[in-house]
Amino acid sequence: MSRLTSRFRLAALGLARHRRATLVMVATLALLIAVLCALASLGYNLLVSPWTYDSDRLGVLRHGVAGSTPERYGFTAGEYRLIRDAGLFDTVVASQRVPVAFGDGSGPA
Repeated sequence: MSRLTSRFRLAALGLARHRRATLVMVATLALLIAVLCALASLGYNLLVSPWTYDSDRLGVLRHGVAGSTPERYGFTAGEYRLIRDAGLFDTVVASQRVPVAFGDGSGPA
């Protein structure tokens, strides 16, 4: 046990003797810990918990053409303005991304 204590004492003396190097090491370690915490928080918010909305109130508007089986998710600018200005929904947001479906995927909403 005295061997381990003497090694810690020698390490502490070395750190005290080279204060600038110690300061650089501590600052680098603190910066790396902060970056890793920020990345972990970002990963959690993007991958684990991306939907902080009330999913019961969200939905995807889609429409189909009579006689055709595929559904269309896209709306023209005029159709979007009509839906937005009709006052049927609290908020209508347009997106050019792939449509997002909410629910368990068991069928149409």
